[in-house]
Amino acid sequence: MTKVVIDTNIVVSADLVDKGPSAAILALATNGKVLISLPILAEYEEVLRRPRFKFRPERIEGTLSLIRRSSEMVHPGSA
Repeated sequence: MTKVVIDTNIVVSADLVDKGPSAAILALATNGKVLISLPILAEYEEVLRRPRFKFRPERIEGTLSLIRRSSEMVHPGSA
């Protein structure tokens, strides 16, 4: 199985345009396994909460919840 790390720009774009390429990428990725780390998850959340995007809190939580449920937590640098 291919595993991917989703760039923050894809997550933001998927929330901005429900039917665009970024939304399709996020949907495909969350049907498989996305690799995340705590710093990546924190970055997703920080960027999604920026006032300029005007995302509703429930939208942000839904996106983050989807990513958490469908992701494999990794700890880079730990052996």
